[in-house]
Amino acid sequence: MALRTRRRPTAATGRRIDVEGVDMYVFRGDRVCRYQASYDTGTVARQLGLLPAHDSRTERVLVLLQRLLTAVRAVRP
Repeated sequence: MALRTRRRPTAATGRRIDVEGVDMYVFRGDRVCRYQASYDTGTVARQLGLLPAHDSRTERVLVLLQRLLTAVRAVRP
């Protein structure tokens, strides 16, 4: 079994991953009328090897590029 990504397949290792998140429920009376789940997908991607390690040189370069791109987009009309 492999996790398919847009760039490359990632082989299953059988290792566990930690996922932090929050589940939000909205009730109307005694019934759930809305459910929303939010999870830290960045940490999951790091554990799967799809993103560079936290505070690594590669991550810092990617953050700088993202900020530069955001600044350039903000200047464009």
